[in-house]
Amino acid sequence: MSQKAALGVCTLLLLTTLFIAGPTQAAAELHLEIAQHKVKLGRILHARLIYRGKEDHGRADLSAWDDDFYVERRDFTVDRQAEQVTAIESLRLFPRREGLLTLGPIAHGGTVLPATRIEVVPATRKGHTLAPVWLPTPTTVRVGEPFEITVRVPRTPGNEQLHIESWEAPALVIRSLTSKVEETSRGDAVLLRWSVIPLAAGNLHLTPPTITVRGAGRWIFHLPYRDIHAMPLPAYLPPTLVIGHLQISSRLEHDPTGQPYWSVEASSNGLLTEDSYGIRTALMHVAGRAAEQVTFVEHRIDAQSGDSSVRWHVPVPNWSLGAGPQLQLRYYDPQQARLKTLGHRLPSVWQFPQWAWLTLTLALAAVFAGLLHFVRRLSCQVANHRQFRNAIMQATEAHSLRRLLLENSAVTTLEEWALKQDDRRAQTISQQLNRRCFASPAAMPMDAIKQQLLSVTSLFNQSRTLIHRYLAEIYCNFHSDLP
Repeated sequence: MSQKAALGVCTLLLLTTLFIAGPTQAAAELHLEIAQHKVKLGRILHARLIYRGKEDHGRADLSAWDDDFYVERRDFTVDRQAEQVTAIESLRLFPRREGLLTLGPIAHGGTVLPATRIEVVPATRKGHTLAPVWLPTPTTVRVGEPFEITVRVPRTPGNEQLHIESWEAPALVIRSLTSKVEETSRGDAVLLRWSVIPLAAGNLHLTPPTITVRGAGRWIFHLPYRDIHAMPLPAYLPPTLVIGHLQISSRLEHDPTGQPYWSVEASSNGLLTEDSYGIRTALMHVAGRAAEQVTFVEHRIDAQSGDSSVRWHVPVPNWSLGAGPQLQLRYYDPQQARLKTLGHRLPSVWQFPQWAWLTLTLALAAVFAGLLHFVRRLSCQVANHRQFRNAIMQATEAHSLRRLLLENSAVTTLEEWALKQDDRRAQTISQQLNRRCFASPAAMPMDAIKQQLLSVTSLFNQSRTLIHRYLAEIYCNFHSDLP
């Protein structure tokens, strides 16, 4: 049953009661004095509500007028004389819409105020419409789901000043957004915008705040109510979950002492505050930090979109090897009625404790010193090898060449020298050189022996020998230093 139908039934019952009650109650009367019965939308309608009876019943209940009029209750006086009480209340009435509207009926103090008809005509000036109008709004939303309310206010010549009162309502988060200017063939207009987030389930009886237009006169508009139903959230959702679309961004920064930290910003079109512990707990987990180390920085509201954002500073862990940790955040999308997960990887960073940096520095220094020593020793070996090859080329007889090979390899026979070489031709060279030295017949010519020997002792073939000799030298030096 609607409010007006219920009021009609109550009025009928009250009239019946008054008829049965007799002359005692008939002495009370309720009267509405009104300045005029025709008014423009946006203009004030002055009225006085007068009650006369034997008892003071206080102010009358005028809630029946709320759908059609905004009622501003002003002075209330009570005059008592003998057995007569006269109560007078001054009223300022603001019609919410155009057309033929009704004031009453109202029951009060044992009597009923009859209905009064008021004709409300359009708010115009010089042929231009002044009245603001609602733009379409949703009829059903979920708790925590943001939706936008827009009111279109026409811009007319001489209509320069626009004043909007602040808007607050219980169980609602209301954010005033930046106004926009609409330019169409029908004329220019200002779009007044609000973002509204319901905090509790139920029917929302919404009306924007008072809109005052000043120019050629003063026009005060109270728009009609809009009914929007807020549905409850699923019972399985935790209370710290973000409701609405969620986005995460992050960057690596350093504090004045040079210590790195992640600056993490979460933004949502829903209700997002410092108390969004689901996000803060996830940051604590991936960074391995305590709650007091994850520092809240700021909370901002975007005046264009109404989106809210929260920023934290998260210290980088003592050990961080390259890629940053993966952040997993859950949120509830009211438009799709689904629980979703957002993945975000924090920026990569290399971070070690001070002692680890010192150890790594010392290790790298030791490796560099070893490489430098190796290069120097290897350079000496290469230089000695070149001198050895020059001596081979300058040798003119077999005995001097044989003696050169034995001294260079620190052996007593050419067979031992051949075993140390990595080339099979070394055996042939040792045999032919022995024959030359000891007058064996059919020996290879001296120049041929030298050419094969130069090929066998090339730097490429001798590289392994040189490296082995260097490592053997290091090994001997190491063991000689042991006690």
